[in-house]
Amino acid sequence: LAQSGADGVMIGRGAYGRPWIASTVQAALDGAPTREPDLTARLEIALSHLDETLAFYGDALGLKIFRKHLGWYVQGASTPIDLAERRQTKARLCRLDQAREVAAELTALWDEQSLERAA
Repeated sequence: LAQSGADGVMIGRGAYGRPWIASTVQAALDGAPTREPDLTARLEIALSHLDETLAFYGDALGLKIFRKHLGWYVQGASTPIDLAERRQTKARLCRLDQAREVAAELTALWDEQSLERAA
C-alpha cells in the first residue's frame, strides 16, 4: 500500500468460498506469514458459516441464502477432481432442503478429501 499509494485493497470474487481471505491479506500486509487453512479448518468454517446463516435468517431462508456460498465451498474443494462430477456434487448439495443434510454431505465431502490426500 505504501509503495502504490493506494488507500486500500479490494478482494472481490477472491473471497467467494474463501471467507478467510481477508485475514490472510491482513497478515500479508502486516508482514506476518500466511497460509491457507487446512481441510479440517475449511470444513469448520463452512459449517460455522451455515450455522450462523441459519441463526440469523431462520432455517428456511437461511438455507436458501447459504446455497450460493455452498456452491463456492464445493467449487473450491479439491474433490471431486473431475469438473463435471464436481458440478454434479454442487448441484446435488444445493438441492438439499434440510440443513442437517447439507452439513452431513459437506462433512462427507471433506472426509473424501482427507482420504484422497492421505493416499
